[in-house]
Amino acid sequence: MKTKITTHQLNFLLEYILANFETYGPRKIEGKLTFVKIDAPNNLDLSGRKTPLSFKKILTPNKIDAQEIITDRKIAFLALPDCDVKALEILLNQFPEGVRPKKENILVMGVTCRPDKFCFCDKFDQKKPFWDLFLEEAGADFNLYGNSILAKKILDKTGIKYSPGELKNKKNDAEIFDQDELKNLIGNREKNLDFWQGIADNCFGCGACTTVCPLCFCTRQEIYNKLDGSCTQCLNWDSCFAKRFSEVQNHYDLRPENVDRLYNWYHHKFVRAKEKNGDALCTGCGRCISACPANLNINLILKSLIERNKDEK
Repeated sequence: MKTKITTHQLNFLLEYILANFETYGPRKIEGKLTFVKIDAPNNLDLSGRKTPLSFKKILTPNKIDAQEIITDRKIAFLALPDCDVKALEILLNQFPEGVRPKKENILVMGVTCRPDKFCFCDKFDQKKPFWDLFLEEAGADFNLYGNSILAKKILDKTGIKYSPGELKNKKNDAEIFDQDELKNLIGNREKNLDFWQGIADNCFGCGACTTVCPLCFCTRQEIYNKLDGSCTQCLNWDSCFAKRFSEVQNHYDLRPENVDRLYNWYHHKFVRAKEKNGDALCTGCGRCISACPANLNINLILKSLIERNKDEK
């Protein structure tokens, strides 16, 4: 589905979404772009730039009571760049219904992405779009695309006329990462021990990367007893870079060194996740690069690992 809409029609569409969905998107607050609840059409930032923190803080909020997770929430995530649209799809596939909102209750609107210097989403093959609606600037107006039954329903309800049409895939000249190659290279730790140790020697182990990554979802469960005999089960954000995260009974640490924890992060993203659900837990948004105080660059690290092993063949 495709149509051209004016700013007035766009505002009417957004008003409908706001009235029927718990709506979130990027908004500038005191000059800073942040991902928050949207309560008016003019609050929404349509620049296509990514926010420092993503939809993750809405979908899996910190310190949430596990018994109060509402699975029938109707949520709209608006103005997501390509990397976040793909990340949302992958994140939803990680959890069964019952611990997350139902997919059919989530509306996704994509927007033309404006990459920054940290982005490398062009290194990942973006398959069929997961968005319901997509907004593209067209001079003073907008091209609007629909890609689902939900999108059709919304356009019909708002009286916006449309015709058959699809969003053309943008040209990608970048060399795409072969995820199977990455899975095999990272899966063989022994072959590249010095490589991982070299990176770990420069890593502070602070976990900043896991905080900003939309596809890091480690949590720690804490149970608080109440005077009436009941309890609250809170799911708190955690990081696999934290020493306590890999500790078990009697403080035995399954990953005692920083290199073990760093390697585990890469292994989980590109090996275990790929084997389990078919997708790596990375879409190249580059948030971890911008947040890293040690200036570690996952894009360059993956490229270096590939080049290193090419030279050894």
